[in-house]
Amino acid sequence: MKNGFTVIELVIVIILLAILSVTALPKFIDMRSEALSARMQAVGGTINSAKNIVYAAALAQGKQDEYFTPSSGIASSTDQPEVRGVSIEYGYPKATVGAIMAATSLKLHRDGKSGDYDFKKITTTFIIFPNGFNKNEQCTVTYFQATASEPARVETDTNGC
Repeated sequence: MKNGFTVIELVIVIILLAILSVTALPKFIDMRSEALSARMQAVGGTINSAKNIVYAAALAQGKQDEYFTPSSGIASSTDQPEVRGVSIEYGYPKATVGAIMAATSLKLHRDGKSGDYDFKKITTTFIIFPNGFNKNEQCTVTYFQATASEPARVETDTNGC
């Protein structure tokens, strides 16, 4: 009666497992990148939908041409046009943390509070990227605030995800 496996049988099994892991492992590693890319595309879609909903509400209320103009030379919250609790410029959400968070359900990292995404704001541009990513990497969603001549727009860059 034979007990256990021979050395040759064990070596063959180990070689087969090694071949399987070499072919399957790269696919699993790449899935993280694909998941992050899909997540950022979803963020871009969320912001794009939210800006369109806010603009539709602004149109319904006749506020599509309103923009921030301080009446006394000093900005106050009463000078800022709003729709559905969202600060607007030319009917679209402003490129601010408050406006983006009010228009969407995104959780942004700010004021010491944790969130799913980090951001940076450059004048009238709002850039969102996953927590833990460098602000200069190409895994971002960029929101460009509306101007008098152009509507707001959203660009998603997932090349570096």
